Amino acid sequence: CLGTLVSTLTLCYPWLIPESRRWHVNSHRVSRVNKLLQLCSTKQTPSLGLNKIGSPAPTSIIYDKSVITESSLRAQKGSISCLVMEKQLRTITLCLFALWFISTACYRSTFFPTILPHPTMNYVLMNAIEFFSFILALILSYKIGRRPPLAVLILVSGLSSISLAITLLGI
Repeated sequence: CLGTLVSTLTLCYPWLIPESRRWHVNSHRVSRVNKLLQLCSTKQTPSLGLNKIGSPAPTSIIYDKSVITESSLRAQKGSISCLVMEKQLRTITLCLFALWFISTACYRSTFFPTILPHPTMNYVLMNAIEFFSFILALILSYKIGRRPPLAVLILVSGLSSISLAITLLGI
């Protein structure tokens, strides 16, 4: 029940992950990408040479220093430590870890041992449920983006855990 409560409270988690610009373009929502690019161009410093939408691109840009700095090279290479070092990736990683821990604790410790007495069958059942929910989430993410399916799947997971707990307790 604690896992369900925390899972329900983390329904805001999908909105921490931005929709990809590629998904917006592929789903013919170019105006959102244009707004995002316009926001980026107004928030950046003028030394980057970013243009506002509708203004002509410069024919030549002169840089005082090397375009590829050591920090940008490090950012392009990436590593596992980037998941902890960068603020946005750290937030997403911690949210994913918390949700993974909650679902693992609910599946392995609380519900499945009482459904089937054999541990191997519990493991197979748990993986089958996760496999089909993953396939469903993958199909939905291609159709309508990431945020709505994640929120709905977290809500359905929490509600199904509550209903299973009520059924097993005989309330």
